[in-house]
Amino acid sequence: MLVAIVAFFSGSTMAFAAPGGGTGNPHFLRASASINEAGQLVVNFTEAGLGNAQTATVEVTADQTATWACQNRGGGFAPGLRTTQASVAESGTFTADRNGRIIASLTAPEVFPPADVTCPTGQIGPLLVSVSYTNITVTDVTNDVSIDVADVSRTLITLPRGAR
Repeated sequence: MLVAIVAFFSGSTMAFAAPGGGTGNPHFLRASASINEAGQLVVNFTEAGLGNAQTATVEVTADQTATWACQNRGGGFAPGLRTTQASVAESGTFTADRNGRIIASLTAPEVFPPADVTCPTGQIGPLLVSVSYTNITVTDVTNDVSIDVADVSRTLITLPRGAR
């Protein structure tokens, strides 16, 4: 009987050990950014030090600079590009795996021109020519930890010299 009680308590102690190997020290192992075909910021990240099945709300913020152009019906681009600036953010709630890690990605909202960026009648656009994201930060707002990510940029339409 005594052996059964000791075995029961040993099993109970093990059941309450740090779940999933979580250290109680949430931190980002890595984060990287890219820009997809639509010009959206995509941030991949890995966070560790969470408990098994612990949830965390993660947010990505960045400054966006976009360049817009108008295209005529013949396929040429009009001179006079417009550049716009905006702040972007996206967040999501994620659940840590049994090892206390979150491996996930967040994609910023689609890039649209502001209402004051228009093209003359008969032209196509405004078309997104290029986009860059700076001051990219990934923050676990639940645990108040963050990591900065390198700036990224992408040209989506290569313009002839005269259209710049």
